[in-house]
Amino acid sequence: MSAREFASLIGSRGAPAFALAVLLLASSGGPTRAASFDCRRAKTDIEKEICGLPELSALDGRIAQLYGAALKVLKGANPGEIARLQKDQVVWLSTRNDCYGMIHGDPEIWADVNMCLQETMTARVGALQKIIAAKSLGE
Repeated sequence: MSAREFASLIGSRGAPAFALAVLLLASSGGPTRAASFDCRRAKTDIEKEICGLPELSALDGRIAQLYGAALKVLKGANPGEIARLQKDQVVWLSTRNDCYGMIHGDPEIWADVNMCLQETMTARVGALQKIIAAKSLGE
């Protein structure tokens, strides 16, 4: 919608149309996907929180990228190493999801949940980077 069309809409239809136009403009350009999953299909409150916060969404995308890279560098390795990485990812996802238990208050306060997510996701980035670096150096 051009600025002229937007101004015309506001002038001819008043405040309700203005509110609708702002809502449409705001929602049309927003991200609907974190890099590792489709936010429109987010099922858990943790997934929805990750989708709702750009910094968590970016971390989630980084984890997905690093996990894929770690699988690639382990490709020729002992199958046990790949299985261990996959098991570690499942355990990590469970740990990440446990952050939901930090909600408290009425109304709900999510600050501790977000801090927990930030910390667990940042730690996972570091762990995956360490795996990639170790394999790249031939360890």
